[in-house]
Amino acid sequence: MNKPIVVFGGSFNPPTNAHFGLAEQIINDYEVDTFLFMPVGDHYLKEGLLPASIRVDMLREACKENKAFKVSTIEVESSSQLPTIETLELLQKQYPNQPIWFVLGTDNLRDLPNWDRYQDILTHFHVLVLERGDDKTSDIFTEVEGLKGLDSNIIAMNEEVRTTCSSTIVRNRLREGKRVQYLIPEAVHDYIQKHHLYK
Repeated sequence: MNKPIVVFGGSFNPPTNAHFGLAEQIINDYEVDTFLFMPVGDHYLKEGLLPASIRVDMLREACKENKAFKVSTIEVESSSQLPTIETLELLQKQYPNQPIWFVLGTDNLRDLPNWDRYQDILTHFHVLVLERGDDKTSDIFTEVEGLKGLDSNIIAMNEEVRTTCSSTIVRNRLREGKRVQYLIPEAVHDYIQKHHLYK
């Protein structure tokens, strides 16, 4: 069987060492061909979100350090905000001979029945669930109405690489003029300094 393509979506505003540490953990724990970072596009309404072109550039700079890391601009290039299932279907067309694994935290797994065509996500794609804290994937599939019996393509993974450092913390520190170089990849730090971002 061909190695999977792992898809990790987010704002990446900016990308942090926590994002890349998680990606490295997944590559180490599973036979993965490519780890795709999927930044949201400009239609995603979130306060303080930098233009997608800048977030893509930061990701690409950081991904140069690892040949398995790549950036997908499917959602960035879309004329509207895509439901996750449509993004995954477009990716499957790009990689027709490889399984697509979608990374999801247990917080989002609980909310999944509210997503468009969520059953198709669970039946046509593998979902790599990051277990955080005391959350157990098996418990969620038992407790949440709408998820029962849909766990055949689920891969539960304990998120060992977990830090309290979020993109929000990095942005706040930058605005306050504080140092962040050990919280984000060096390439991202250099890019932010060069372009005077998050001031």
